[in-house]
Amino acid sequence: MKRLESEWLIYRAAIVPPNAGLTQIQETRRAFYAGATAMLGTILLHLTPGTEPAEDDLRMMDEIEQELREFRDAVQRGEA
Repeated sequence: MKRLESEWLIYRAAIVPPNAGLTQIQETRRAFYAGATAMLGTILLHLTPGTEPAEDDLRMMDEIEQELREFRDAVQRGEA
């Protein structure tokens, strides 16, 4: 399972009412991923210059960025 997908499922279980309709679930999920996209962009924009991130950290950031791109593409195709 992808990192953000796992977090989304935890968030959904904690926040989204069990009787929520499909539209509410879809819009909440889109807002969740939009927030994640904004957060990642902010982090990348404000990284401390001159410091070298660990290879594992770079891999994790790449995985998150890829997952966000895949979700964006799925939204654009009407699949999410």
